[in-house]
Amino acid sequence: MTIHRAQRLIRICRTLVPFLALVLSACVFDISGLPASSEADALVDATLGDGGGVDAVGDAAPGDPDPPLGVSIREQPGLNPVQTVNAATVTAVEVVVTLGPTSRSFHQVYLRVEGGGDVVEPAPLVAPQGAGIVVFEVDLFSFSDGPLILVAVVESAGAVRSPEVSHNARKDTAISLQVDPVVTPVPVDSTWQQVSGLSEPAAELVVGNGTLGATAVAVADAQGYFEAVIPLGPGSNQLDFQATDAAWNQAHHFVDRFTGALVVEVVDGGGVVAYTEESATRLANTVASVGCTDSAAASFALVRAPDLVAGDVAPDLYINCVNQLYLNDGHGFFTALLSTGLVGDRGAVWGDFDNDGDQDVALVRYASTELRLYRNELIPNGSVSFTRTAGLIPYNPGGPEGVAWLDYDRDGWLDLFLNDGGRNELLAGGGPGQPFTAVGNGVGVNTLDDTLHNGSWIVVSDFDANGEVDVAVADDVGPGFLLANAGAVFDDVTTTASAGFVNPGKRAMTFGDFDNDGRFDLFVSQGAVTPTANALLRFDAQSGLFTDVAVAAGVDLPLAYDGAAWGDLDLDGRLDLVVYTLPGVDRIALTIFLNRGDLDADSIPDFETYTTEHVLVNPTGFSPDSALVADVDNDGDLDLFIASRNGNHLLFINPLNSSMAAGRFQNPRYLKVLLFGNGVDCNRTALGSLVVLRDCASQTILAAREVNGGRGNGGQDSPVLHFGGLLPSRCVQVEARFAGGVHVVRQVRPIELTNQTLLVFQP
Repeated sequence: MTIHRAQRLIRICRTLVPFLALVLSACVFDISGLPASSEADALVDATLGDGGGVDAVGDAAPGDPDPPLGVSIREQPGLNPVQTVNAATVTAVEVVVTLGPTSRSFHQVYLRVEGGGDVVEPAPLVAPQGAGIVVFEVDLFSFSDGPLILVAVVESAGAVRSPEVSHNARKDTAISLQVDPVVTPVPVDSTWQQVSGLSEPAAELVVGNGTLGATAVAVADAQGYFEAVIPLGPGSNQLDFQATDAAWNQAHHFVDRFTGALVVEVVDGGGVVAYTEESATRLANTVASVGCTDSAAASFALVRAPDLVAGDVAPDLYINCVNQLYLNDGHGFFTALLSTGLVGDRGAVWGDFDNDGDQDVALVRYASTELRLYRNELIPNGSVSFTRTAGLIPYNPGGPEGVAWLDYDRDGWLDLFLNDGGRNELLAGGGPGQPFTAVGNGVGVNTLDDTLHNGSWIVVSDFDANGEVDVAVADDVGPGFLLANAGAVFDDVTTTASAGFVNPGKRAMTFGDFDNDGRFDLFVSQGAVTPTANALLRFDAQSGLFTDVAVAAGVDLPLAYDGAAWGDLDLDGRLDLVVYTLPGVDRIALTIFLNRGDLDADSIPDFETYTTEHVLVNPTGFSPDSALVADVDNDGDLDLFIASRNGNHLLFINPLNSSMAAGRFQNPRYLKVLLFGNGVDCNRTALGSLVVLRDCASQTILAAREVNGGRGNGGQDSPVLHFGGLLPSRCVQVEARFAGGVHVVRQVRPIELTNQTLLVFQP
């Protein structure tokens, strides 16, 4: 509008009918100096009579174009949520620029999109006359996923630009979906399968069973973890998974990491563990094929410092009768460590008796009736070597065999329990350089009515989980009995706790929590008992009594020999049992009692029996004395070692977690836990400590394990505690109850841990 036109309009207004003067104050005149062109003069403003306007910004140049009111990515239902570019679902995203009432059709709207170092500037678009929007179609296919910045600006015909308006958005075209492998096969009574995995936070998961046409729905939590339960039908069940995140990205998972679809096979007798005997390749010629003079036992220990960063906690192996230490390469292949200087021929148990951070060893010799202590020089020397600690053990047993470490008085120093042929003895440790002191007579160890005889075996366990380590003893001639630790004093509770058993063949004993109640039950192979039957003494915490449930549980037969071991062999969350028998002079039979839970609703877990025979390479004089389970190849399942007096030691590998077991990948549903005591309240090897595993949400006890100080005729289980039956992505609570009373609680997901191994250090 020119000044001349404004003056003429004022004169017209003053000559109108007087009542029009009332609206004179409503007349607003734009004299901001728009370009004096015919196009500008021809504009009609819907708000103002002459197309003028007030500069909304109030800057130094009235009449400059005002900035846009906003810029954003338009939501397209089912394709793109607001403020998100998803090039996987739409070819071009729509970016909307909103303009105010001062917008003019001779203005140009510019857009710039920035992200990840890339920039795109589509051709400008004409602004609407007055309030409205401008829609840009932008192809951001070449942009990487991540944050975006949307920038819009308005330019007048005179090339004057408004201030920029920006807004944050995001390009998101990817979704991750990780499904925990599914166990196959499962027992015939299974009607559902619990599954888990990892996706985007808040993603919606649909799990389908293509065989049944059934589905289950889950939502990933804030960390992206999800769980679902899907129904199962008879035979094969093919599962698929679909995840949809907040950006409407979708991911499918229906093929496992090897071959074939995710299939759950419901079969009779599912989950059978078919051990393969691999002594020749894994022990090779490192184990001397020489006979042992009296008995054969073995022990697992972390003799070297484990690789905690890599999660390599595969234990080393010591075979007692040949005085030989075999170092594990981390994958279950062993090499003899020569010239260790260790001398013994019966029991050997490992524990850090000087609390310097490495594992030392106590050895007993039958031939010379000696008890020897060897200090591991790994700390401070950095390499495995041993020094005999002369003078610390002035005690010479009469016919030593069973031996075990425990801290009976909870002073942080390991003590040694020993059966020396005619009696039990307890040797109290007093710290570095201090001699061990025989204290058995003063603490109730040698006050039993039934005198023990040569060859009796022992096992230590905190069976009632009260923080005090107890001892069970097996006798050659009479009944076995149980010594309960009642605060650094032992009580014979064989009768009062109904813990009596007969074991005249000095057979195996082992404690394990087979009913998952957080307490430990005792399995005994009862040798020449008539009628021949194994015993399973189940401990009831409320009554404080043991009950023999071997027949009801189905583990009474076949009769076990000198070796037996507990372990979750099929990774279903229930503790199984493995024993061996000798059906012929050239064979050994492995019997696996698989724990199936309480199938008949009598409150006692039921076991299914599976027996396989293996032909002996060197059968002459074959006489096994022990059985131990441990994850020797570090793959998450439990392997088996059997030591024999003729030197034909057997190593059986569990194939459950091999890459192509049974034609498909088996689910690595496990957690390994390694405890480290502080050396003050608890010995550094944490012997006598236990771990209770719970579900994070419900706090239900899932399992309990303890760090064993010795069992049998001087053998020892691995210090690495093993738990099976866990969804790798599911939260579990690990309660480490260190000997000495300190508890440490951690909540973890196995899949987040290196090699699914948790290290717990006592503060």
